[in-house]
Amino acid sequence: MKKSILYFILSFNIFSYGQNHEMPKIEFTNEFKVTNRYIDLLGIKDTNAILIKIGRQNSHFYEQDVETRIENHYIVYLNDGKIKKYKQLLLYKNRKKENDSISEIKMKKEDFQFYWEFLDTCIKKGKFDIDINQLNIREKEIGGGIATRIFTGGTTYRFEIIQGNRFISLTSHSAKEYIADKISGYTERQKLVELVEEVEKIVKIY
Repeated sequence: MKKSILYFILSFNIFSYGQNHEMPKIEFTNEFKVTNRYIDLLGIKDTNAILIKIGRQNSHFYEQDVETRIENHYIVYLNDGKIKKYKQLLLYKNRKKENDSISEIKMKKEDFQFYWEFLDTCIKKGKFDIDINQLNIREKEIGGGIATRIFTGGTTYRFEIIQGNRFISLTSHSAKEYIADKISGYTERQKLVELVEEVEKIVKIY
């Protein structure tokens, strides 16, 4: 009996992660004119995989004589149901790249389903439906006029989701500063910040 149960479990795992997985439908907003660069960067053979990339960057990156460390996270959803995670560390000095390293993070099979459920939830709740035109507005109505607000020292939030040559790319500079000041588009900025921070928590826990 025990052998039969073990055989069933092994067979289930092989079936679950050895067959094509039904990929969710995502409404992408753009297309690459060239090959998806992340496929080669991460050495992924599945060209139809769904890839999420998140990252933060301090605005001091644009200053001279400053050393900046940038950490990007990648989640790759493969057609066979498996999930792969990568961490990229970038080091810039005087706005020139000094180092670039990528490492794969080991995952437990039992965590794969959590990532698929997270992706499905994001699609159903429209978490990727963020208006890119609202993410970097600097103008604000003050006293009947329009003033331009420029913040320095804030953090840039980035989120990308890609499949094949289709993608959504979202970036907001000094996002939290503009949110606090309630500049036009701050609600879209807030959606992006919450999305990036949610993914950050997930890749650290699972």
